[in-house]
Amino acid sequence: MKIKAFVVTLPGDQLELRGCVFSRHKNVSLVKNAFEAAHVELTPIWNYNPSLFFEIPHLTFNHVGDDGIAQEDWLAPALRQCWTNLKPHQLTALRFLRNNESPNNDPVLVWNHPINAWLHPLIHQAGINPTSNLMASRCRGSILADDMGLGKTLTTLAYILATNDAAVDYYWADWTHQSAATL
Repeated sequence: MKIKAFVVTLPGDQLELRGCVFSRHKNVSLVKNAFEAAHVELTPIWNYNPSLFFEIPHLTFNHVGDDGIAQEDWLAPALRQCWTNLKPHQLTALRFLRNNESPNNDPVLVWNHPINAWLHPLIHQAGINPTSNLMASRCRGSILADDMGLGKTLTTLAYILATNDAAVDYYWADWTHQSAATL
């Protein structure tokens, strides 16, 4: 097995370790299990070109099946209806949207995430205590923002398609106090 690792500088001078894992086919399950045990996520390279890697085939697992459909039960029927295969970053965005819509989502975890640490001094300087209201409101939702051309529209339409049954269930759950909301 060979691992080629490199460091990428993300916006805000945040460093991220990335790499490629090369292994014999017979060792794939061992490699996969080792990374899972170390809590390291393996994601496919969406624009992988075997000719740049000595014709080594690209094996994907976890996120996308052999038919290009994500393994999540909630998403597979919607993706079968899409004419375009979603890329790994779009599938990640779908999981992000679903997680943020979940009633089990804890907004305090978002506030305490290290990537948001730069906001803390500014918010506290303004005299705002965001954690006092986070648990009370339990609002859910997301903002999907990315550079142009990365598929936000396709991701959003796939999410609507994947969750349309939940929208119908929500609408009829408390039919005596129906909302006037149309979206």
